[in-house]
Amino acid sequence: MNITDLRTKSIAIVGFGQEGQAVAEYLHKLQISFAIFDSRLESEINNDAVQILQKFQTKLISFTKANLENLSAAEIIFRSPGVPIKHPLLLDCQAKGSIITSQTEYFFQNFSGHIIGVTGTKGKGTTSSLIYELLLQGLPNLKDNNNIFLTGNIGKVQPLQFLDETSEDTVVVYELSSFQLHELQQSPKTAVVLMVTQDHLDHHKDLQEYHEAKSSIAKFQKAEDIVVYNHDYEPTTKIGEASPAQKWCITSKSSEVEQGVAIKDSALNVFEDSKVIESYDCSNRLLRGQHNMENIAAAVLAVKQFNLSREKIIETINSFNGLEHRLEFAGQQDGITFINDSIATLPESTLVALKAFSEPTILILGGSDKGLNFENFTKEINSFSNLKAILFFGETGRSLQKMIFSDGISRANNFMDLGHETNLHAAMKKIKSVTESGDVVLLSPAAASFDQFKNYKERGQIFKDLVKEWQTL
Repeated sequence: MNITDLRTKSIAIVGFGQEGQAVAEYLHKLQISFAIFDSRLESEINNDAVQILQKFQTKLISFTKANLENLSAAEIIFRSPGVPIKHPLLLDCQAKGSIITSQTEYFFQNFSGHIIGVTGTKGKGTTSSLIYELLLQGLPNLKDNNNIFLTGNIGKVQPLQFLDETSEDTVVVYELSSFQLHELQQSPKTAVVLMVTQDHLDHHKDLQEYHEAKSSIAKFQKAEDIVVYNHDYEPTTKIGEASPAQKWCITSKSSEVEQGVAIKDSALNVFEDSKVIESYDCSNRLLRGQHNMENIAAAVLAVKQFNLSREKIIETINSFNGLEHRLEFAGQQDGITFINDSIATLPESTLVALKAFSEPTILILGGSDKGLNFENFTKEINSFSNLKAILFFGETGRSLQKMIFSDGISRANNFMDLGHETNLHAAMKKIKSVTESGDVVLLSPAAASFDQFKNYKERGQIFKDLVKEWQTL
């Protein structure tokens, strides 16, 4: 599908989030008419979307069965990632002859440069950003010629916003979710497959469908392409090994591999033909945690083909602070380190965060209740010998406090119960009374933010603001 197809056919956009808005802007620039469908009312969409509707002098059409006739009249339908590919209304339109596509599919079909695609259940945003930084710092000509872009699920800039500016020399680092991969019939030249476990089962029929969606990142590669995959996860290995491309694997469970990286503590050993060809000491990195060593290894392998200098790679790794609100270094006061992991809205994410630290750690825990199961979490929390105290706050704070400190749980450690506070300001004030130099204060709530905040970003930002005010609390 290309611009000529768009100019000669009737078009609809389903879902008016970031991707839907980008498609609308692109079509408008080409002076191509379209209709916009969304399950929300116009009063429920954000101001940016409202302004776009006003600029285009168009209305939002309700994405319901009542409007199926209008929708099915479209010969091409751009589906946004939040709309399931097997949504009944889309299947009805497809049966009547409509072509269902997406921004991602259209971009892949019309881009002539090099795509480095990154997917995984966790870590894809961090890894995509690090790959982008490695290329920016190691190949400044890409930046100087505006020939490198970071896009996709990470949401910084949408691909159709820059498609017309690209050439065969352009490199695009594309973070790909299962929603974006689901319908793809084309794979990137470099595919990076991180840990794949389970997620989005509210969107996919089952775990098999989720894994099949992920597999599109490598399924259609060519022999001259490259696939980087984490060998320590069975679903990831299946995706990597099924690719016809050159294979580079990552492992932290073995001291050597044939082609790829073996992780040993804070060192990366790069193997080629079963021999170590170079090593990277990452002990001075800002990114904490074993899971981030896996992300760093994936990034190093993804850029290996570009022949960056070893010194520049190490320098970039050590200076990379990761993504905002993901184990983000939020500052240091009185020798105390503050870490903002507000994006941790699941108990599993908080356990991963705790594993990143050996220092005495004060954990801030709690948020809004979305019906999560904390049974395993309350058992595993006792395995952290460095956990000094827990401060509970928010809607789920009181119930978590009872679960963790109940008589029914045999506690192996003597971490303190700092009680429950209603807000972060009060929580930080109480924490200040028990912290000392060398401690880590970790905001990793294991719960959503909607009881007190607009989203996890606002929660993280308030935490960072309080760190700055630490001396006056």
